[in-house]
Amino acid sequence: MDYTSPITIWDTRNRTYTAVSTEDDNYILSPMQAFFIQKPVETKEISFSAEGRQLDTAVRQRTTTRSAVSPDRTVFNFTLEDGTYTDRTRVVINPEASMDYEMSRDAAKFMSDDKDVPQLFTLDATGRYYAINERPLGNGIVSVGIYAGKAGTYTLSLADATVTADEVVLTDKQTGSETRLDLDCYTFTAEAGFCTDRFELRLTTRTITGIEESHDTNAAQVTAGAGQILISAQPGDEVRVCNVTGQVVERRILTQSSTSLPVAPGFYIVTIGKETFKIMVIK
Repeated sequence: MDYTSPITIWDTRNRTYTAVSTEDDNYILSPMQAFFIQKPVETKEISFSAEGRQLDTAVRQRTTTRSAVSPDRTVFNFTLEDGTYTDRTRVVINPEASMDYEMSRDAAKFMSDDKDVPQLFTLDATGRYYAINERPLGNGIVSVGIYAGKAGTYTLSLADATVTADEVVLTDKQTGSETRLDLDCYTFTAEAGFCTDRFELRLTTRTITGIEESHDTNAAQVTAGAGQILISAQPGDEVRVCNVTGQVVERRILTQSSTSLPVAPGFYIVTIGKETFKIMVIK
């Protein structure tokens, strides 16, 4: 489609709304599937090209996503789980973006009608709820809000990021604890209802801080797709994938620079040479 602003779709499995970027995500619209748009003033119509039509459910992985062609943009995807449902939110650090809401980049948070489903979102200074929050780094602090359908235990995680080496620190102001989400997830208890002043993210990115670094174009990269792990590394590298219990679920020698490994949803540790990546795959 030629529409480049985010769209919002209904996630049947998790009974919640999800914002999808037409330029950052690989996503298939099913026949007759409804989706919501926010229309920029200059947009008069949306066109669907014949090249985008397909007759199967295999998600095509594109290399021309906006995050792939814009090295200054860093995408962070976060999830909140209660053991049954998963909700997600996204923060994008982009020096060309505004701290204000932009129709072409940001997506408002649509709350689920199912009151049992947990919700995750970020907030700006005005209290607006975001599903996709694209902004400059600023001081690196992002306010995070949650909704808990019932009192219980929840887990907040960094699902994936386009720069795996950056620090992502979650502060729980209620307990005073700090967790590096790029290394581990955070499990906590919460009472039922909204909580918009408990959690705070502190982000640092190599591409935004202005520090000059050498970038190895041969460095391995690992990202999570829908039901799969996407790997970019050198042919001949050994890849090992372990689940959270330490069990090896996949081991292979790469024969090409890019490959995808189908896996069940969950947390995985991927080792390529001396590099280790922690990611979460969703359904």
